[in-house]
Amino acid sequence: MYQVVIAEDEFFVRLGIKSSVAWEENDMQVVCDVGNGADAWEFIRQNPPDILLTDLRMPQMDGEQLIENIAREGLNTYIIVITCLEEFRMVQKMMSFGVRDYLLKATMTEAEISASVLKAKQELDKKQTAVPSRPTQKQQLSSLLHSFLTAPGQYDEVRELLLSRGIPESLFKHTTAVLGIIDDTNDALYNSEQAVNGNILQNLLEILEHDLSSEHCITLALDSQRFLMLLFSRSARAEIHEKLHCVRKESADYLNLRFSMLTAPDIYIEDLPGIYDRLSALSQKHYLHGSNSLISTADSYSPDIAHICGPLNEYRDWFGEACGPSAAVRFQICLDNIAERSVISQEEMLYSLLNLTHLIGSYFDSPLERLRRQCETTILNRPYLNDAVASLDLFLNACRQHQQIVQVSSRPEIRAILTYIHENLSDPDLTLNAVARHVGLSETYLSSLFHAEVRQSFRKYLTHVRIETAKHLLEDTNEKISNIALMTGFSDEGYFSRVFKKVTDISPKDWRNL
Repeated sequence: MYQVVIAEDEFFVRLGIKSSVAWEENDMQVVCDVGNGADAWEFIRQNPPDILLTDLRMPQMDGEQLIENIAREGLNTYIIVITCLEEFRMVQKMMSFGVRDYLLKATMTEAEISASVLKAKQELDKKQTAVPSRPTQKQQLSSLLHSFLTAPGQYDEVRELLLSRGIPESLFKHTTAVLGIIDDTNDALYNSEQAVNGNILQNLLEILEHDLSSEHCITLALDSQRFLMLLFSRSARAEIHEKLHCVRKESADYLNLRFSMLTAPDIYIEDLPGIYDRLSALSQKHYLHGSNSLISTADSYSPDIAHICGPLNEYRDWFGEACGPSAAVRFQICLDNIAERSVISQEEMLYSLLNLTHLIGSYFDSPLERLRRQCETTILNRPYLNDAVASLDLFLNACRQHQQIVQVSSRPEIRAILTYIHENLSDPDLTLNAVARHVGLSETYLSSLFHAEVRQSFRKYLTHVRIETAKHLLEDTNEKISNIALMTGFSDEGYFSRVFKKVTDISPKDWRNL
């Protein structure tokens, strides 16, 4: 009898799922139904089920972490996700962790729940009747290397398998270990059919092994966004790095996939577990260096943080003029605390950026409170320092624009209109009519008043602000152009590109490459 676990924090949804399937008639049994991921994991780690139905948003431990735990432990569980439509991008990402099916919480019916569970049973039935195949040599090596990273005592077994792969033992002390981290902003991770099927990382590893075959290359998938590569070669570090650069370019061209590499050259293979820990620690530098970087444990330099934070310097004089001498001093201290450090951890950097955001927000608290909170959330969620700085840059720009609004007109209606425009720039339905309703004026009167005070039409001003904001995003962030279009209020990338080119005479892509 197949064992089933249900993890769903809404009691009546959980009850509805249990009532939708004739469990016993189909040789299944719900052995555990809980309202949070932590309780589900506590049960699953002791009693691995055949089927799991789990929500993504739950208290204590969410479904994403629960699924990652199951994948990390190598449990062979058929996973069905219960999700909301806005979480579908996350569902696609979870496919690489073993998610096999999903149900939309808002629209799922008893028939759909039953059909999804019975589909899981059919697949499990097929596995039971299938003749188990012997693991290939590559699968054996992959499994053994996974264990070796945390259990150095298995070196003798690793050595034998490496020799059986035709790798001379003389090269065991000429190894380069590479930890690859796929950028989580990649289109390919979310839009590619092969990504949904869990093949995107495998395709990348095949490219790596093919292009680096002359170096006795072995690759190992660690999870959906990280891989470990071992190169057994006497080639110079510069030569190996050149080859790695070429592989990254090919992956970008053919898979639309960008990733960073952290390398440890000239190691002994038996030291791999300790080296792997050092590479994992380099993820701090990975955050500071930014997307698509190549970092080595042999390099002593740190990224030029002052240069990365350069866009913030242009606001120094303005901030002092707008907020007073004491504010300017505090602003400078915050900037120095960020930019003048040669070594800084990701946590320290995040704290410093949030501290500067809080300082700025304290002078513009009432009118820009919502934008400040958005900025703080964005800083915490950005994968790289330059993206976090760009988010703060946008917030500072919004503050400067707000100050200009105050100077444009003394009329409270115009100030309210301009503030509303800047706070709702991403809304594609931000029209003259919508703004008129918000401030309680007729559309005709607002249009006339706006032109008289601002010296340009509402439509022209809105387009100007949107394009200027888009320029900032293109210059200072790694955001996809399609995302920038949405962030600046354009309904699709094609329309955004046409308007951008009409205003600037070049395309968004060309502007970014200037």
